[in-house]
Order: sequence, then structure tokens, then C-alpha cells
Amino acid sequence: MRYVLLTWNPGPDNDDQYTPEEWLEDMVLPLQAGEPPEGDRWSIGTNWKKIQEGDPVCMLRQGIYGRGIVATGVITSAPFTAPHWNETKSGDAHYVNVSWGRAMDLNHMITLKELERQVPRFPWNQVYSSGRIIEGEPAEELAVLLGQRPPKAKGKAKGQQHGNAEHNRLVELEAMALVRTGYEDEDWVVTDVSTDNLGWDLEARRGKLVRYIEVKGATGASPEFFLTPNEYRAAEDEESWVAVVITDIFGDEPSWFELERGDVVAAAVPTQYRVMWDA
Repeated sequence: MRYVLLTWNPGPDNDDQYTPEEWLEDMVLPLQAGEPPEGDRWSIGTNWKKIQEGDPVCMLRQGIYGRGIVATGVITSAPFTAPHWNETKSGDAHYVNVSWGRAMDLNHMITLKELERQVPRFPWNQVYSSGRIIEGEPAEELAVLLGQRPPKAKGKAKGQQHGNAEHNRLVELEAMALVRTGYEDEDWVVTDVSTDNLGWDLEARRGKLVRYIEVKGATGASPEFFLTPNEYRAAEDEESWVAVVITDIFGDEPSWFELERGDVVAAAVPTQYRVMWDA
């Protein structure tokens, strides 16, 4: 098991290659809809002799606007040369073609702090160019984090086992724990109903008061999130519904945003449409 790291630095103005909006529109949403994004060529630095067709890849976002893994895929060609991507440099550069399978909203990327915590044996702060290879135990740990390997068994499993990527599971569990503790510290009685498909995760009661809490977690600083159709319906219909978003969830000081249902519904923007064609 190994991974090739392809790096992307959006530059000092956060607009080199992709702006955050272009990343969402050109990478995240097309892949969610099952459509391959345009542009599959990526440079690999000087490591071209070791990289092979079929190697799994991760895109590591670098720079001052947040570092972390933002996409995964697989290499679909042997390394080849073409004119250098940097027009200020002469000569050729080495590239591979990549089939991207998943891209994450930048506010939900796997941050450097999480990578250092979950894959501690790899020097994440010493990745200076594209094409770095992760092998051995760090690669196995990264595969678990990406949901591409089951976690090593630690005793008998308890409770429901979810099929999401390990990263999403960790974010969800951390957010649920923080929100539950926060409410319980304010003398609410909290019940986990996340497996009941109600459109919210927690029910909190204090005297005659009740809140239906949809919990969202984000590794970035912005309280942006996706709603399922069921969650959106609940936000429209249930007066006691509220969304609690925990941002910078693996940072030193996570932030808590509590959003009323009317504000959530008003701010929700459709990003996908399903067409049911009766042939």
C-alpha cells in the first residue's frame, strides 16, 4: 500500500489554479454528481522514476489559506514530459494523468493537524514538492483515515458501524460529543436519535423546552455544511429544529455556531438536482 502526494498551493491571493468557489464548482460538485472534472494532468516533481500507473493519489493543499488533503484519486498514465506548467521556467516538467474520485469542500478537508494526529509517522511539514510517496505503516494509517481500509480491531465492536470515510466519521463523532456535552452542561437532558432518520441527531429537553438538534462538524473555520433532503424538510417543518455547527473541530479552540431553522432554510442553496425520467 502506498500513496502519491500531489501538491497544490493556491498562492498569496488564494486564486492560483482554483479559487475556493471554483474548487467547489469545478471539482467537488461534479464528482458528487458522478461526473469527472476537466483537466486531469498534474505535475510530479522529480520523483517520476518511482511513480507508476495505478498508484492511488491524494491532493495536498499547501499555503497560508489552510493545509490538508482535499482530493483523492488514482494515476491513469505512466509519467510523461510536457512543457513546464510555470511559464517563467524553461524546459519540460514531469506529469501524470489522474482520475479523481473524490474532492472535499475546502471547509471539510482533512487538515494538517488531523493528519499529524492520525498519521504521525509521516513528516507532513516536510513536503516541499509534488510527487512525494507515502509507504509502509503511514500509508496504512492514511488509508484508514480516508476510509479505504477498515480500522484495526480494538476489542469487540460496539454500536452501529458506519460506512463513511473514516475522516467523516471522526468529524461527526467529535462534533456530536462536543454538542452533547455543551447542552448537558446547561442542564439539558440529551438523547442521541441520529440513527432514527428524523432529520436531526440529538433531542434535548429541559423542563417544557425541547430542541431537535442537527449536528454538523467542519475542519475549517467557516460554518458551511450540506443538508440532506430529510434534514431540510425537518428544518422547514419542525419548530424546535436547530442546527449546531462546530468549526475548526480538531483545532485548539473549536467554534460553536447555533443556527435557527429559518436562517438555515433561507441560506440553503440547491447544488444538485435529480431528474426522474419515466420512459
